[in-house]
Amino acid sequence: MNDSLAVKKSIKSYVKREGRLTKSQLYGLDNYWIKYGIEYSPKKINFEEIFESYRPLILDIGFGSGESTINHAISHPENNYLAVEVHRPGIGRLLNKIEENTLTNIKIIKHDVIDILQEQIPDYSLTQIFIF
Repeated sequence: MNDSLAVKKSIKSYVKREGRLTKSQLYGLDNYWIKYGIEYSPKKINFEEIFESYRPLILDIGFGSGESTINHAISHPENNYLAVEVHRPGIGRLLNKIEENTLTNIKIIKHDVIDILQEQIPDYSLTQIFIF
């Protein structure tokens, strides 16, 4: 095969299936992303700065509707949760739930977790990983 014709494909940890956004989910995205969202950037995250506290950090991969994430964050306020998802309806729903419960221990990144693990998560910073 001619190298000039080869196309580099990156591995993705998901298949993106975008559903329709409800008015409520869109409201969450429009109004609460700035408060609870973290934009992807290929640089390490300072979690103590982002969460304004140092607590054990749980990485929640593919949280879906966010119900489990919310339940864990409410039940374990001594932990911080970094929730990673690419499905906008689920992100919008979780943003609304975070605000509704006035939680300060959840942040969300909308990006592929492989890139996040390689670029943004400092070594030895995670206490647990949840994969659903």
